Amino acid sequence: MQRWGGMLSALLRVLVTHVREDVLLARVDDLGLATTELHRDRERAVSAQEIVVRFLLSALELLVGQLASVVASPLMWGTTTCLPQLLAQLLQIIIYILQSGAFGECARCAMWLVSEGLYDLEPISNAFLSLAGVQPVLLLSWCNLLTLLNYRQLDFWRALTQPPADPSWESTGCLARDLARKGALILLCDYMCENTSDGELLAWLLTSHMTELVALSAEPPVSDMLAALHRNPSASGLLIQAIAARCRHLDQPLMAQRVLRCLEGAPAAQYGPLLLLLSRRLMTSHHLVVADEVIRLACRKLEIMLAAEERILSEDNFNELVENISKEPSLMRERELTSLVTRLGQTFFGVPLALGEEEAERPAAAPPAVPDRDWYLQLVRDTSGWSEAPGRECARLLARLEQQEILDILMAEGTDLAILEHCFRQPDIGTEAGGSALYAAAETALCQHLELICSQLPSPDQAFASDRYRKYTRRLEEQLCEPTVWRRLLRLAAGVQAYCASRHTATVHLEPPETAAAPLARLALLCLEALRYSVTCRLPELPRHVRVLLGTAAGCLRLSSVLAELAARDTQWTVLAVNAIYRVTRVLRGALPETSVSAVSTGVESRVYQRMASLMLWAEALQDRHETAVKIRSVVLAVGRLPLLSSFLRVPPDVYRLGWDEQERQRQGRFSPVAVQYLQEADVLKQYILRVNTLGWTGRREFEETWMTYLSVLNAATEDDTSNREELAVLLQTNCLAVRGITSLLLQTLTAMTPGYPEVSATLHYPRDHQPVFVPGSSIMHLHRTLQQLEAAVAASPLLPPMVFARQLNLERRHDAGSYGHGQLSLRYLQGVISGNNGAHSGREVALAAAGLDINSCLVFLLQLYAQWTAPEMGVPLPLLTETLRSAVLLSDLLTERGQFEWLLATCVSLYQLHPVDDEIMLQYLVLGLCKAAAVLNAEESTVVETVRRAVEHGLRCPLPPVRSATVHGCLYLLQLGQGELSSAVLPPLGEFVQRSLHHIATVPGYNDDHDLSVWAAAVYVLQHYDDGLAESEFSPAVLQLALGLAGSTRSSALYEALMKGIERLVVCGTVSAAAGPLELAVEQLRSRSGPGQLHALSLLTACLFSGPAAAGAHTTPETFIHVLEKYSNVFTKMKATPGFLSTVLCSSVTSGLLQLCPPSEVMNRVIGEFISPHQSHVLALADTVFQVFEACVSQQQEALLQDWVLFSLPNFATARPSARSTWLLSCFLAGASRRPWLRAAFPLLQRCGDEVDLAGGRCPQLAQLFLAAATDFYSQLSESQRRQFIAAVETPASGGDPTYKQLLLTLTDGSTVSATSG
Repeated sequence: MQRWGGMLSALLRVLVTHVREDVLLARVDDLGLATTELHRDRERAVSAQEIVVRFLLSALELLVGQLASVVASPLMWGTTTCLPQLLAQLLQIIIYILQSGAFGECARCAMWLVSEGLYDLEPISNAFLSLAGVQPVLLLSWCNLLTLLNYRQLDFWRALTQPPADPSWESTGCLARDLARKGALILLCDYMCENTSDGELLAWLLTSHMTELVALSAEPPVSDMLAALHRNPSASGLLIQAIAARCRHLDQPLMAQRVLRCLEGAPAAQYGPLLLLLSRRLMTSHHLVVADEVIRLACRKLEIMLAAEERILSEDNFNELVENISKEPSLMRERELTSLVTRLGQTFFGVPLALGEEEAERPAAAPPAVPDRDWYLQLVRDTSGWSEAPGRECARLLARLEQQEILDILMAEGTDLAILEHCFRQPDIGTEAGGSALYAAAETALCQHLELICSQLPSPDQAFASDRYRKYTRRLEEQLCEPTVWRRLLRLAAGVQAYCASRHTATVHLEPPETAAAPLARLALLCLEALRYSVTCRLPELPRHVRVLLGTAAGCLRLSSVLAELAARDTQWTVLAVNAIYRVTRVLRGALPETSVSAVSTGVESRVYQRMASLMLWAEALQDRHETAVKIRSVVLAVGRLPLLSSFLRVPPDVYRLGWDEQERQRQGRFSPVAVQYLQEADVLKQYILRVNTLGWTGRREFEETWMTYLSVLNAATEDDTSNREELAVLLQTNCLAVRGITSLLLQTLTAMTPGYPEVSATLHYPRDHQPVFVPGSSIMHLHRTLQQLEAAVAASPLLPPMVFARQLNLERRHDAGSYGHGQLSLRYLQGVISGNNGAHSGREVALAAAGLDINSCLVFLLQLYAQWTAPEMGVPLPLLTETLRSAVLLSDLLTERGQFEWLLATCVSLYQLHPVDDEIMLQYLVLGLCKAAAVLNAEESTVVETVRRAVEHGLRCPLPPVRSATVHGCLYLLQLGQGELSSAVLPPLGEFVQRSLHHIATVPGYNDDHDLSVWAAAVYVLQHYDDGLAESEFSPAVLQLALGLAGSTRSSALYEALMKGIERLVVCGTVSAAAGPLELAVEQLRSRSGPGQLHALSLLTACLFSGPAAAGAHTTPETFIHVLEKYSNVFTKMKATPGFLSTVLCSSVTSGLLQLCPPSEVMNRVIGEFISPHQSHVLALADTVFQVFEACVSQQQEALLQDWVLFSLPNFATARPSARSTWLLSCFLAGASRRPWLRAAFPLLQRCGDEVDLAGGRCPQLAQLFLAAATDFYSQLSESQRRQFIAAVETPASGGDPTYKQLLLTLTDGSTVSATSG
């Protein structure tokens, strides 16, 4: 059977692909298979197409029957190798015949046979039903075939879609059966899209499977069917009735939201049943988000009915709707809903309703105050006192005040502490001395609030005396059970987290004031205790607690002064921290590793050591980069650096197995350094190196202990004169490990932050490219500011990773510039160090001096030792020689004397001449060290130049990617010298290698990221500085073309970022014209990429436009502005399809770029068009863009233009729906067009109101006040004719019953109010 099925499948595939239908039917006729049969008491002839159809269906029946028998009989298992595949191919062939249109006669014949009942499909259907538990895809293909044949038998669809009655069905294959059920429903919906007139099937589908259809409403066939039903009023009514009567689980928010999506397209004739359904089952949902969305939908439908000329709602439905709203107090408080129902009753039914009477009878608001400084100050006080104050907007409002005023508001009773977090997240807040008033006031307020909450909670001091620990824990948990204390702690913790993040960034590390160290240390411990309590009790919102409390503890412990404060405290603080983080880790991350550490103490400390040992093993083995795991690891490493634990954790775990015990502790409580005999074990030494590299060292004493430990290991291995080969191999391995440990120990000092704390200290990075000179008013200056704003917007978004746009970094290090790698320091930095220019490395020198370290003495001693080992007569084993050379090359970034680089050059030249070049591991360090030393010394002696050239050629030809990558980095050091003998020697082979490698990267993607990044970095540097030297080889156009194609196709995020920034750099420096491809690449990637990828495309687009004619100033033309707006229109288009957090980032960059390149008058039309577009889904982000454009117009004295625009757009805003959105849209325009600085300063709050107006009732308390103040101020600036035009536009919504517009109309007609405002 399988062989026959395979032959049939192959033949049919050839026939349907290469043979026309008429030819096929003619050949069937030639076979003489025509016959007759009796149909409805009459004899009829069987046509050729019927023979074909019957043959296909019979073959299908035969194969599915065979497969069903195999599935049903366990004795035949193992014989199903090809039957499912053959059956799937046959089904697809038949579906192709029915759908393609190439076999129209056969398709029509098949549908006629089924409709007339001349071919019984029931046996085939039953056989496919038996496969539901094992082959659901085959069953769904058969269902698809049935829909093409217009098969309407309810028995089959009912048997397929109903839950199985036999419990044994559920025991096996339940996932496959569920897939078959849901897939069948989707296919049936697809069939119903074109057959809504089939009333019987439609009624059965809606009444029997309404809940399932709602759950599947996101599927395109289901949503298309719902849209088709809504186009038919009677079918839409049937759908609404089915939802009201049959839909279950409406108490679940997700199901309720799906129901709303299903009901949005209801026609006007069904608004009555729709509103009744909403008021009965959905408006009173206890989920506020769902209730707000339901009421918003109801308000939209009510506004449509009010705008209609004829009555849509029947009187019975209206009365029932009023009754449903009246008996629910929560609905009676929804002002907009009750107002619309009241207006509907008065307009169409003449019924004087009293819904929302309390709101209606409320006295009219007082005339708007003059928006001056006092008005603004009171507005900020009121807003900051909300129970759920908008923190980001309040921080932007506070930034306009004096420091003492800010401090008074932040310390006022009732001020929401959530504002503190956003005060530290504002861009350009100036964390250094003399920074912004907002930052200084927030820092002072934070310290005072910390002292207050710490004084209210029990202190951990002396917690372990007698039974005080249990009393302390009980009192603390009693306090945390209070909702006000817990809420206050969470909000204060979020503020501290933002404060710590502002003190410790990628480029800045500032310690808090001395007075803040103690409260921060206390809060860090309190957060760990609170988190332990939360995870133990499984409190609601646990993920939020983990994010805030754990992030705050990690942020505080990254500060050296906080760790020093904890170290100065009693050991109880350390014990509490260990117990808390141990419990949190056990709950959140599961079981911790077992430790072999024996009891090293007694009492409480013994348990602390055991727990910390387990935590340290977990932290060392951690591979998960999830945010929670990373923060736990950070806390563990910080706590491990405290005095009680630091010396203990530096002891490798395997030392205890070798006999190390408590007797080797020192009397002062520290664990003594590990004896050398233990470190002779390679595994123990590996553990020791890992501990030192992970924990670092806490001061000069630990650094010197570690340094001497490594030297002792080397000395012990040197003195051992054993001749045993196995022991010699172990000693050699030990020596290599010790050298590697010394290298990593010294490299930990290559930082300007906290030497010896690798968790928080980023390695120094000085890029090889010079920072451009920013001339005020130049295009490069404007570009830099625009990219800085883009970078700040990304940093302000918690959903985006940190990204660098304005700061210079080496292209190959953009994704990990904080860790050490080749090319870490530029040639300019190294030459400045050896020449005595301390300006470049003063930060590192200050940090080393503060730690009391003398690294230069260590380097001198180490180089003397290396000089002995690298001497040819010493006969050092090859592995140790390779490790020595690696150490010397890496530590060359720490060298400070010219003679040290001369030794490195001489050593590399000697080793290259004596050592075979086929040793690829040695070759990569030889070439890099040789090129680096030659570049620092600028050694242009002929022998050196020739050696460098040959070494580079060998390195570039090596098949090992790390060797080629190291060679490229060596060439980059030489190229930084500028034109000369060395650069001329390496430029031709490097250019050829780069071109060849880029072509290979483009054809074989995903080869090696480090290698690919170094190749691209070299390509950009050559193009930027040596393009003339390779002009004859057409290097530039070939490399650019390869780069443009690779940027559009690569899937590596690191390579994509480097490619885009490299092309951007070439455009900015003028090496490449933006019109030569980069501009089209930026637009294309902006359209196709998502997430951070589109931001890199936006950065390139911005650079291209700033490098074009629009940045030339006086030479610009209207066509240039049109070109800029056309390119930026792609950003507006992309913004409609991006999430809200990305749209904010896109808008911030677009606004800055547009206003720098085009005058506001040219930009206004495009921005306003996007703002008022009904299809704009991110109007809040665009509101800020509109406001900045208006501010630019005000700064250029173009108020008349703004007034004309506002008056022209006023009728559109006044008639917008819902009315709260109309008020908000118009308020944004009016505030932006105002001359009053304090009214414009209140725009952040007005922008926040736009996030609330979509909620039913308009939840922004200050919207009406801001609207009236902005409108009266704008009205006072108009001429008489303009005032009449303004009032005429306002009268329309006021006559419709809108209370805000009514109040505005009354205010405008009061001459005294307008005069006072204008004055």
